Amino acid sequence: MTDERARELLNNTHAFPCAYTVKAIGLAAEDFTHRIVGAAQATLPRAEAVKHTVRHTPNGQHAAVTLELKVDSPDEVMAIYRSLQPIKGLKVLL
Repeated sequence: MTDERARELLNNTHAFPCAYTVKAIGLAAEDFTHRIVGAAQATLPRAEAVKHTVRHTPNGQHAAVTLELKVDSPDEVMAIYRSLQPIKGLKVLL
């Protein structure tokens, strides 16, 4: 999907500025949660813009990090996804 199409879809489904939820699931080892939250905070440096919760699988092998973001534009949403994609241990990004 092109950036322009993604921007169009985000504009059609959200009224910016708004709250936006991202879920990252990955290996719980090697400080996965810290790296996910850190990447989001680096992308949206406003202190109030990033809140998160974490759930672990019963065996503790995987973590699901839910980011509750305050975003001002589709470009910020796209920047968040770009910043999270290369994180080591990431299995699913929603």
